[in-house]
Amino acid sequence: MKLVLHKPLFRHQYQMEYRYYLGFGYLKAHLQQHLPEVEIEIVHSEKEIRDARPDVIGISTVTEMYTHVLGMHRRIREWFDGPILFGGPHITAVPETLPKDPKSIAFVGEGEIALQVFLERLLNKDHGLRTAGPSPGTAAWVDEELVRGPAAPNVNINSLPAPADAPEKVFPFTTVRGCPYRCTHCVESWTQGTKVRILDAERLADLCIERYEQYGTTVFELLDDLFLVSAPRLFELVEILDKRGVIERFEFIRLSLMAHMITERVAKALSRLNVRLAGMGVESADPDIIRKFKGGAIKREHIDRAIQNCTRYGVGIGASMVLGYPGESEEQMRRTIDYYADRTTTTAFEFWENYVCQPLPGSTIWKQALADGRVRTDMDFSTLRIDGDVVHFDSDWYYGNETHVPRARFLEILKEYDLIRDGHYVKDKDSVPGEPKTDVFVITYVPENVARRMTLQALKAWEKEDGGPVAIFGAGRHTRKILPALVDAPVNIACIVDDNPELHGLQVGRWKVVSAEEMLCMPEVKALLLSSDMRHEELLQRLTSLAQDNYRLLTIYQPEELSRRRSEGIAIDKSNLVLAH
Repeated sequence: MKLVLHKPLFRHQYQMEYRYYLGFGYLKAHLQQHLPEVEIEIVHSEKEIRDARPDVIGISTVTEMYTHVLGMHRRIREWFDGPILFGGPHITAVPETLPKDPKSIAFVGEGEIALQVFLERLLNKDHGLRTAGPSPGTAAWVDEELVRGPAAPNVNINSLPAPADAPEKVFPFTTVRGCPYRCTHCVESWTQGTKVRILDAERLADLCIERYEQYGTTVFELLDDLFLVSAPRLFELVEILDKRGVIERFEFIRLSLMAHMITERVAKALSRLNVRLAGMGVESADPDIIRKFKGGAIKREHIDRAIQNCTRYGVGIGASMVLGYPGESEEQMRRTIDYYADRTTTTAFEFWENYVCQPLPGSTIWKQALADGRVRTDMDFSTLRIDGDVVHFDSDWYYGNETHVPRARFLEILKEYDLIRDGHYVKDKDSVPGEPKTDVFVITYVPENVARRMTLQALKAWEKEDGGPVAIFGAGRHTRKILPALVDAPVNIACIVDDNPELHGLQVGRWKVVSAEEMLCMPEVKALLLSSDMRHEELLQRLTSLAQDNYRLLTIYQPEELSRRRSEGIAIDKSNLVLAH
């Protein structure tokens, strides 16, 4: 039996990033362990689904893609008569949106065991799909009635294998399922439940060390919706990695935290864990709007304290900001934007991501909008777009705060603060409702304060590991931007290297620019630090060849981190696109 899995995404370039398919990685790893006779292939397009010749098709979808998925389902049914499985947060929240097709199955909630049991039934010749009844964890239409099976048991996440096909350089995984909070705009606790299951600190450490020993992995992405549900687990993890002698080698990125839990002790532990970047789901800086989002779980003073503690211990911190909450005034919106903008220049607060408040199925806001008739279960779900921040906001998006800040005024404020700009996206003039749109991204630079702070972090990590003299690779704009960090470097900066002969012999700050050949004659140099944000990937390849086995390569950024600090990309076909103004 061959199972083909597909997750449609709004932006084509996301297909290259494994983290968007992490759920498939866990499904595949679990099935390989329990049903090795099932062949699993993950594909990235509708054409690839057909080319794979599947026996079963599984589609994972979020709300913003669901109208597109329904169109895909209709097209697939023209050539495929087997089971089509629907999974993901949308179908869990509103299984009644499942197509009324006897061989279309909704998987409600967690998927590993539910999918295993369903496939076991298909493999058993004595039980056909139509006569076996609803499998645990599923729902299907039977004679105009949505029939649900019993709840499927949740998998033991401490015995769950590492996700399959994960990249070697940066290892993404999750350590928590469920959420104890009931944030009114979020669907996590409504779809995953408020009962929290966490990966033990010992198992978490084992996973990291296994990846390090097998692949040399030193950077770990913790993609939990909320990593810090247990401060004791964090402290225990630091202690375990320290005792095993690997804590100085590892870095952690994308940790998700709640502001009220970031005490001074927690910030110190995050620093000890070499956390490069953590994020808080704070949504606002206005006390009244925070309360509406968080229901009293966090307060403005918690955010103040969290930023202060992270600044004290050098932990890069950021936040998500959700604008346009029903009832939010212009004054409250400005208060939030000003608050976070001010802190990017004076604290360790490095970034914020701006979202337009959307009534996602399963959330409290959805239920209110549904009762008010502002959304429906048969709506064009592509208007509920949450795939990016407000720089991609266009007129097709749902907006639910018209009575307090009219849409036109809302857009004026976003442009005033440079949060949305002409040319940041394009609109397909031949777009079809529910179909993915193509965006053109404007390339922007990493801010100076962020670049300098991360340069110091990289050099401090090298100081702990070796501490030998470092050559800076690149004499351009980025290096001039980080000069203050090089002056304060905890290690000796031997020289600046560049392959442009016109720069050789010049001074950048206190350092002479030399060629690669000249650097090779400096036996004291132990490491090369790549200084670039815009050409990071290209120069990394060249620097790898130059360093070979003679130098340790140091990077200020991981390629995956850059996507959070600047937008990049090109349109698929510019001839069919027009700039949106």
